[in-house]
Amino acid sequence: MTDLKAVAGKAIGLLDLTNLNDDCTPEDIVSLCARAQTPHGNTAAICIWKEFVAQSKDLLNGSGIRIATVVNFPNGGTDIEAVTGEVEAALAS
Repeated sequence: MTDLKAVAGKAIGLLDLTNLNDDCTPEDIVSLCARAQTPHGNTAAICIWKEFVAQSKDLLNGSGIRIATVVNFPNGGTDIEAVTGEVEAALAS
């Protein structure tokens, strides 16, 4: 019989949790980061707006959970200089 807890733990470690809602708040990020850390293992990553990268970094410190963000999203119509600035700001966070 398969050890379902082990399988669940492995599956959780392959997932990311995402909040790219237009109305995302710092409180939503606290909740997302808490949900990413489970008794059965942590998710691989969270995906959030760039404005929340620094907050998430503090909340996930030492957890091994990666932080993914988006730029020039969702429409992709921003000029290259602005996108470059978004990327640099996200990396600095």
